[in-house]
Amino acid sequence: MQRLLGDKIALGLALLGQIIATLAMLWPNPELPDVDLPFLDKWAHFVVFSILYLLWAWALESKGPRVKWTLQLVFALLIYGIIIESIQHYWYVSRKGDLMDVLANATGILIGFLAHQLKSKVYP
Repeated sequence: MQRLLGDKIALGLALLGQIIATLAMLWPNPELPDVDLPFLDKWAHFVVFSILYLLWAWALESKGPRVKWTLQLVFALLIYGIIIESIQHYWYVSRKGDLMDVLANATGILIGFLAHQLKSKVYP
């Protein structure tokens, strides 16, 4: 079945999402208002990495065996999240890397993976 938007647009959206996520996570931390929501930062990481997984999965759906690109995507996003946290920890004064952020990233990737698997079962 041909995609409505095509592979190039899916790839473009995945790249755009990756760029926006990178800029957001590496932008020097300005004084943000105090929001009284528990674990807001962790929820943000969870949502961002779920969306990144889904965008990249959509872009890669037609690229070879699903098992191969799925494993590569999970690994790449995990490494990306660790690199971002390391950069925040070692190169920024206004931001700090956090192991719990890496865990939130991994959980987001897992939920993105499960959502994509469910979508693939319902809409093959």
